[in-house]
Amino acid sequence: TYVFSQSSGTYTPIIGGTVVASSTAALTLDSEVFSALPIGFTFTYNGADYTTFGMNVNGWISMGSTAPINTSTPISGGSTNNTISAISGDLYGRQFITANTTSGSAVVTMTAGSLLGVSVGDAVTGTGIATGATVLSISGSTVTLSANSTTTGTGRNIRFHNGTVRYETVGTSPNRTLVVQFSKFSRYNTAAPSDYMNFQIRLN
Repeated sequence: TYVFSQSSGTYTPIIGGTVVASSTAALTLDSEVFSALPIGFTFTYNGADYTTFGMNVNGWISMGSTAPINTSTPISGGSTNNTISAISGDLYGRQFITANTTSGSAVVTMTAGSLLGVSVGDAVTGTGIATGATVLSISGSTVTLSANSTTTGTGRNIRFHNGTVRYETVGTSPNRTLVVQFSKFSRYNTAAPSDYMNFQIRLN
């Protein structure tokens, strides 16, 4: 009996709540699942009451305490029931650009993509990037890293590990909202390295 409706609004990020996972040089958020997270109130969905939810970093959540399966197509091709999907796809918790590196230089020059969402302190990986390198500064299309590049090359895929998934219950009873937030995500397989996706699933 559910019907669909659509409206426009302003995206307002949450900064509190619980950080479920963040991307680092050692962990790029990629298909991880989390289970039995508290909604903060009783939410009725598809005729059943739930107090917990599960999350898949490919852009969707499921109702109940059972861990969701790992899939990027939860509605059309998954076996987890009672799912709510915002942007289902093969997603990564990071941004990336195409860039040139020079051996012995800490400066990386972007040739394609966008540095929107990249911040000082972000972990950086890619061909020619030294292990443990982070962003020191950003100026136009150049990024200065904390360590010199190890090799010279052009058209390299440089990754900034800065994605985060978090949730928070806001408001007061009986007007509470669970906000599940995906920050600084991109598609895994895309020829244009300019994704910068921030989105939320909100249960009222």
